[in-house]
Amino acid sequence: MLVKVNCFGNDIIIPECDSFIKTVVTETGEWEKNVYEAYQSFLTKDSIVVEVGAHVGTHTVPMAKLAKHVYTFEIQNFIHQLLCFNCINNECFNVTNFFEGVSNKNITFPVEEVDYSNPFNTGILSLEMLRKPWGYPILVSKLDDKCKFLPRCDLIKIDAEGFDTEVIDGAKNLIMQHKPRIMVEFHD
Repeated sequence: MLVKVNCFGNDIIIPECDSFIKTVVTETGEWEKNVYEAYQSFLTKDSIVVEVGAHVGTHTVPMAKLAKHVYTFEIQNFIHQLLCFNCINNECFNVTNFFEGVSNKNITFPVEEVDYSNPFNTGILSLEMLRKPWGYPILVSKLDDKCKFLPRCDLIKIDAEGFDTEVIDGAKNLIMQHKPRIMVEFHD
């Protein structure tokens, strides 16, 4: 059910069913190398990072080794558990992992547990894709509220599967106060 891969020199555990990320990392030893090179060029030991959509930590772990602290948000229960394990296994004790969603409002709604028995890209699930009238409750927060205690914020990395504008909309005060760099995933 689980596979260990080496990503940027770090041991990362990922679901065996992952049909995309696992394959890329297994073949190349990297995940989104251009993203890695970008944050590697400016993060310092004083940097504080907020990562929305951290998945299993293929970027969290390298960022934690560069920065003072990384705050992550992940909405898939099992993936969040692997994220926590990967941080501990790689001795990244400067990471706080939230099993929460991020948007432009503070709400709680039920989401379904994902079936990891069949192959699929485990990195493509969004809040709306998981939202159901039944399931376990997930807290969804605005970064403005969740991160208002931060003394600084140097990077907000967002991989929210199309809900990136909602994340940014809920972080306007954080952005205005700290003026972080913002990395957002996009597809053609």
